Amino acid sequence: MSSATQGWLRPIVWPVLVPTALVFGGEGAAMVVLGLSAIEGGASLSLAALVVATVGLGQLTGSIPAGQLTVRFGERRVLVVASLVSTVVWASAVAAGTPAALAVVGFSGGVASAAFAVARQSYTMDVVPVAYRARAMSLLGGASRVGLVVGPLAGAALQVWFGLAGGFVVASASALLAAVTVLVVREPEVRHVARRSVGGSPAGGAGDVSAGPVRARPAGADGPGSSPASSAHPASSRAGSHPATARPASARSVIRAHASVLATVGIGVVIINLARSLRPVLVPLALSEAGADPHTTSLVVAAAAAAELLLFYPAGVTMDRYGRRVVAVSCSGVMGVGLILMGALGAVDGLAGIVGGAVLLGIGSGIGSGVVKTLGADAAPVADRATFLGVWNVLGETGGAAGPLALSGLTAVVSLAGAGVVLGVVALAGALGLTRWLAPEREGPWQRVYRAEV
Repeated sequence: MSSATQGWLRPIVWPVLVPTALVFGGEGAAMVVLGLSAIEGGASLSLAALVVATVGLGQLTGSIPAGQLTVRFGERRVLVVASLVSTVVWASAVAAGTPAALAVVGFSGGVASAAFAVARQSYTMDVVPVAYRARAMSLLGGASRVGLVVGPLAGAALQVWFGLAGGFVVASASALLAAVTVLVVREPEVRHVARRSVGGSPAGGAGDVSAGPVRARPAGADGPGSSPASSAHPASSRAGSHPATARPASARSVIRAHASVLATVGIGVVIINLARSLRPVLVPLALSEAGADPHTTSLVVAAAAAAELLLFYPAGVTMDRYGRRVVAVSCSGVMGVGLILMGALGAVDGLAGIVGGAVLLGIGSGIGSGVVKTLGADAAPVADRATFLGVWNVLGETGGAAGPLALSGLTAVVSLAGAGVVLGVVALAGALGLTRWLAPEREGPWQRVYRAEV
């Protein structure tokens, strides 16, 4: 690994990547047993599914407040507090015996997860040079995915001794370890503070100009949660880290100021996450309808997940070297083709079409690993960065929640195969839109092409 790579990677390994794997691994372990615990507590299958859905609802609800809290108190404080809240929430799930109590647990865990996600993204933007931003964001996505694989396995191991509560024990312990990790890791000595370019687009913000590295002030100079960037430039988004001076902008004003970006590329982000959210739902259902046994289903799901995991870092390198457009368009387009294959070819050719489509879904999702975070980071303004990232995350969560709902509604109207085709066409439409909205000649924060110096 080159010294340049080590230079941008080192500041995020322990403060961000390791805690991310721990928090999201724990969440994955909890999600596996949340619905099962609700059934054990007397819930029907539909009610158990609703209990699991409260986690996503909490993430959707908590994203914008999380951005404002990050502005007010700083990233490190929010990372620590969100991890500690997750620790308490998942520990309380062990004693939650009713579906209603588990729903409260799930919603609270989702809110804490949203706060952690916004703070880690903002922190990463602050310490990684723009030339390596996409790689850093892809690594965030990769750390989450690794956690979501390892966490459930650890939860399954502990279930031997604790039963279903083993998943919650893993989730609570992982979140506590994440909080400790963030607390003990030292602030990086150098921050790459973003500044507004002269005459730059207001949507451009953080990505406009990467200032020279700024050496950190002594720890505690401004109190906990403060940052050197707040003093290095008055418009810096880190200015919001100081509680005494923080005045977070309202979500409404941020949405109004960046409406053109949110209504174009933001819609593309919704479609990407909509298509991405379909794989864990559609693949098992389609394989079951085709008559596949559980063993085959598990192998296909694992193959799709492996394809995604293998591509997350190359996706970041591609974005940094060749721009965001090629990755965003390819991600949505490949997933669209995969969905259409699963629907159309799966209905005709059965298992082969479904397997091919499932692998393409994994490849498409892997190609786009980190693209949603990177686009949000590029578009984020300087002064209200964390609030904007909260709004951006709401778009992503909306797409993630809409996917299974759209699949359910379309399946009731047409069929599972027909739903796959329709949603595949939607993903292809998203790819076409992103081709236009991210065009180099189009005015906006993606007009610049970031190339890494390696």
